[in-house]
Amino acid sequence: MKRNGSYLEEIPGTSVLIIGFLYDKYNNNFEGNEFKFKSKGQICYVGDGNSVYQNGNLMFKGKLTGYLNSFVHLYNSINIKQLINFIRN
Repeated sequence: MKRNGSYLEEIPGTSVLIIGFLYDKYNNNFEGNEFKFKSKGQICYVGDGNSVYQNGNLMFKGKLTGYLNSFVHLYNSINIKQLINFIRN
């Protein structure tokens, strides 16, 4: 139920305390910890085995980039323990 315009009142009391604790722990510790984003580039499947990779002024396209795209997807989808078990079996 919505009372007094707040949806937090619908959450049981302990959950509100946990949410408040997590918010304080992870959202208020930014003193001296400035976030810096570094792009590793973008890779996109175009079709027919072709892909395009772009990072700043660097750009690759074609079938070889398509193979790189497939490798990156496999690398990101399989963790090392799964890979070792796959190779052993």
